[in-house]
Amino acid sequence: MWDKNLEEDNFSDADLVRAVRELARERGTTSRGLTGRGVRESFESRRGRRGASATFTDELRRLAAHPDYNSVRVSKPELARKLGERILVELETVEFDKLKKRPIVERARTIVQLAQGARFASDPATPKRPFSRTESTPPAPRRCEAATGGVLR
Repeated sequence: MWDKNLEEDNFSDADLVRAVRELARERGTTSRGLTGRGVRESFESRRGRRGASATFTDELRRLAAHPDYNSVRVSKPELARKLGERILVELETVEFDKLKKRPIVERARTIVQLAQGARFASDPATPKRPFSRTESTPPAPRRCEAATGGVLR
């Protein structure tokens, strides 16, 4: 589903560090000296070593919890919530097309379209006929060919 992971595919290093700082502030503390560049350098220098963090986000969480950075412990669900909040704010303030840099936004859009009755068509030449809210039942679903180039309608 993701090239690397949810966090790195949708947010910059600076965005991720900013989210940890916001979580620290909510707890009445700070994350001293933590930067996206510093976390990236630490992650890259430790990569491949025994016990090294598997992802940038893991390294960020490891460093944030270290006393040198004020011992801010952040769980993945907390970080995901904070990042989700950031996307919601962006959706309210930024044009949708500018948010396409975040793959999660496009996936959410597809999910919403499907929930509203859109279908994946097996034949791109089939005329588009969106499900009307006035119809009592949606049209029969067609085979989903999203992975093989089907067209979302």
